[in-house]
Amino acid sequence: MKSLKKNFILLLLVVLCLAIGTPAAAADSKWDSLLDVTYKFSWYPRADLQNLLEVKGAEYGQSLADYRAELLATVTGGKEPRDTIRGRDLVTGLPWRDYYRLSMAEFCLFLASDQVSHLQNARTAMKVLTHKTEQPEIEFWHYVYGAHAASLARDREAFAAQMYRLWQNVIIRFEVEAQNF
Repeated sequence: MKSLKKNFILLLLVVLCLAIGTPAAAADSKWDSLLDVTYKFSWYPRADLQNLLEVKGAEYGQSLADYRAELLATVTGGKEPRDTIRGRDLVTGLPWRDYYRLSMAEFCLFLASDQVSHLQNARTAMKVLTHKTEQPEIEFWHYVYGAHAASLARDREAFAAQMYRLWQNVIIRFEVEAQNF
């Protein structure tokens, strides 16, 4: 009987520990899910995007900036966060989604704040994934970031080139694959 009671108490402690650790994990997975569909709200007006991020931050119990800091610590191996991420700051060998979600978080923060460093960081994080450009979502964001950078630089030719590549290499490929499906 004592053994059963001891096992029950041990089980109760394990459940409590798991319950205490769950909120952070739940916040991560919710931000992950939202960041995976960034394309759906990346065209929102700034005020609407800021509102969405604020509402979701309250719902998730963690702001996007805080989640971004956690991702940055992960992909830099715990180095002190900087305003601008350099390629040499990023460790390799992590799951590709870590870099991808950091890139999406940085891009959302760029759109919400207009701080160019967030766009640069998004591009840097995405560059780690250049070997995955056969994945349409990687290639899509590569061209979108390039178009934004060209727009900020007021470089019409570069902007047009990025948009043309986006059209040719991503959108038309989707259209052809959809027709063949």
